[in-house]
Amino acid sequence: MVDEDFRARLDNFSEKLDKYSPAAVKLGSEIRKILMEETNRIFEMKVNQLPTAEVTCMKGYSRSSNIPDLAQCLVSETQPIEFTKKIDSDASGLELILTITSIDNKTSQIHNPSKFEEFWESCLRRMTENETYKFVKEENCKILEDARKVREEIIKRIEKPWKI
Repeated sequence: MVDEDFRARLDNFSEKLDKYSPAAVKLGSEIRKILMEETNRIFEMKVNQLPTAEVTCMKGYSRSSNIPDLAQCLVSETQPIEFTKKIDSDASGLELILTITSIDNKTSQIHNPSKFEEFWESCLRRMTENETYKFVKEENCKILEDARKVREEIIKRIEKPWKI
């Protein structure tokens, strides 16, 4: 049996998760919408799918590439080239190629760093102004801390009867 205080903490944690989970799902949709709208606006191409960022680099004497998820990069506020540097610190000569497929299935590869930066900054600004993003970002740390505390309490409650 669980005491009332711990039960109240579990209920509170559950209520937070009930609000957070749908907000996190909603954020994913809103991020994709921002990426597509900004692609339409900045690159003047009507699209119905997300653009793809490919970061090419040199590893030793060979060319390598990484295709970071733009939505994940945006949520983590990490530009795709910086994301690639984090996962591959040996990479040099990094270049970004943005591939955009229009509604009529015409594919364009954009090699323009300043145009990409305009796109990226606009997406980032819109995302950081988004209320769902603000909620998810604020609640994320709180929920992780609460989860750690609940986990520790559960472990104590499991171990306590087994101590001699």
